[in-house]
Amino acid sequence: MYGWRRRIGLLVPSSNTTMEPELYSFLPEGVSLHTSRVLQVIETEEELLKMAGYARRAAEEVATAEVDLILYGCTSGSFLKGEAFNDQLSKELSEFVGIKVITTSTAVKGALEALNLKRICLVTPYPEETNEKGKRWLESLGHRVVKTVELVRSSYSEPIDNLQIGRLTPEFVYREIKRHAPSDTDGLLISCTNLRTMEIIGILEDDFGVPVVTSNQASLWAALGGVGCKGSVKGFGQLLAKN
Repeated sequence: MYGWRRRIGLLVPSSNTTMEPELYSFLPEGVSLHTSRVLQVIETEEELLKMAGYARRAAEEVATAEVDLILYGCTSGSFLKGEAFNDQLSKELSEFVGIKVITTSTAVKGALEALNLKRICLVTPYPEETNEKGKRWLESLGHRVVKTVELVRSSYSEPIDNLQIGRLTPEFVYREIKRHAPSDTDGLLISCTNLRTMEIIGILEDDFGVPVVTSNQASLWAALGGVGCKGSVKGFGQLLAKN
């Protein structure tokens, strides 16, 4: 039986092509992942908030797999309206299905605290309006965003397609960070569950000498901790190495 140890439920944006493969690749033995998709195609505030509204249906469906925890796998979709919105989203979904629900934003928050990262460089493929909301959310939690590296230039009036984000390569992300990231930070935060970065986390930490937190890495770390499955994963950053 798959998931004989623990089962993790995942609510993922419908156009996300990255999060499932990345999480599947690093699940410990006996832990399985079960997914329900939530409609979302483009990166605008309207679409992200609509997705939160659809989440009840998806959570109810994945709960029937008797999962031990549900992960709301969208970073911008959970920090968009600030920490109070993020907390309320988790609380309402948890109460609705009777299963603990955590968001990727909550996972990122915990990861930054665990690594004691105060001065960070934020790296995203988001529209400029979402980047500003992300910066405000992080600063409300006590972090200072030294710089935001915009991997793709877009806005709500000319939004990026989520599939386009999924096509960005780890090599491209590495080169953009190398070109634009400042040296005076405690760490890098690479935000977006549809951005493929797991392969370069260890390389970035080696080359830049600071911890790296990514949305999918933090999600996996928080989900495994949430279901009581400890165990380090080597080569994918300090966060998973100390789990």
